[in-house]
Amino acid sequence: MGEMEFFMPEGQNLIVSIMQPTFLPWLGYFNLISRSDVFVFLDNVQFETRSWQQRNRILVNGESVWVTVPVSKPQGSSTLIRDTLINFNHFKPEKLCETLKRAYSKRDGFDVLMEGVIPLIESAGPYLAELNEALIVGISKLLNLEATFVRASKLKTFGSKSELLESILLNFDNARYLSPKGSEVYLNELNGEFPSGIPIEYQDFHHPYYDQKLKEFVPFMSIVDAIGNVGISQTRDLVR
Repeated sequence: MGEMEFFMPEGQNLIVSIMQPTFLPWLGYFNLISRSDVFVFLDNVQFETRSWQQRNRILVNGESVWVTVPVSKPQGSSTLIRDTLINFNHFKPEKLCETLKRAYSKRDGFDVLMEGVIPLIESAGPYLAELNEALIVGISKLLNLEATFVRASKLKTFGSKSELLESILLNFDNARYLSPKGSEVYLNELNGEFPSGIPIEYQDFHHPYYDQKLKEFVPFMSIVDAIGNVGISQTRDLVR
């Protein structure tokens, strides 16, 4: 897999969040990044077919449309996210880019998509995680987010589920874990901290409204829908 310039941050009492590298994530994903000192891409877990890892939704002519990256799994069902390959026999970057252009060409943020997002899709390499990470890091830079990005596969880790999360956090000095709200279901049994004493905090993000030029707002689209519709400045405010 290709190498991005990721560096281990120095210092103590870092707020660390951990998420799978998903494809063009929603606003809440970037809110988590905005609240973190370190954001860890959880790339050493099993790839899940038809998940957010390979697809997301945008609005085209007012209709919710899936945009998907077809993949190949070298190790079958046990393939990890980091090893999942883009299937270029079925994925045409230029076709996806044309869909984005068609959806947002007459909207306020089209120039930002053309300059900061579409080139990353056009230059997609062989690995899905590599594409997802490039898009997430690139969009984070557009949003002026300052988190340091790290791959879990580059850290000392062990176990699964909450044990895996704790092993990632142990790579940092006196870390505090910032968890997405959805993980509260299985982390609740820990009563606010891991066995090692690392405290757990939960994201509190309420989906904001932005102008989609529709009668009824459609939430939980990819962040490119917000960027495309209202531009990068307003989107910065939406993820804070």
